[in-house]
Amino acid sequence: MPEIYGVTIFELPHRKIDERGDFTKILSLNITPSLGIEEVFFSKTKEGFVRGMHFQDGPFLNNRIISCVGGKVFDVLLDLRPNSNTFLNIFSIELNSLISQAIYVPAGVAHGFQSLENSSQMLYFSDKIYNSNFDSGVSPIEFGINWPIKVQGMSKRDAALPTLSEYLSRI
Repeated sequence: MPEIYGVTIFELPHRKIDERGDFTKILSLNITPSLGIEEVFFSKTKEGFVRGMHFQDGPFLNNRIISCVGGKVFDVLLDLRPNSNTFLNIFSIELNSLISQAIYVPAGVAHGFQSLENSSQMLYFSDKIYNSNFDSGVSPIEFGINWPIKVQGMSKRDAALPTLSEYLSRI
C-alpha cells in the first residue's frame, strides 16, 4: 500500500481481451475515485527518459488519475503537502499496459516517471484545467530517487526545476 496519504492504487474496472486486442474501461463513477474531470492528457515517452516531478499549485491544485496504457514505466510520487502526515514520503511502483491498474494522486503530491520501454504511453485525468502560471515541481534527479535505468534525458523545463531543498525553502 502506498505510504503517501490519499494515494490509491486500483484495478481498472473492466478489461476485455480477445483476438482483436484489448479494450479497457479506465474510469467508472461507481468504482474509481471521483474526480470531476476537466482535462485528459496523453504522453508517449522514449526508453530511459524521465518526466516530472510535477504538480499544480494555488487555486489550480489538481487531483489526478494516472495509468500506463502502453509499454512500462517506473512511476514515482512525492508528497509535498506540508500539513500531510506523509509529508516528503516517496512512493514508487512499476506500471505497465499488461496490468490493468491506475493511481489516484491527490492534489499537492508531485508525480513523475521514467519510461522503461520505448514509446511508453501514459494517460492522465485531471480535475483542474492546466495553468502554466501555477505549474510547479521539483527536480526529478535531486530528490532522492534511484531511477532503475540510466537516465537518457528530460525536458529543459524539468532539468531547470528547483531541487527539493530549494523548493522547501520557498514554502
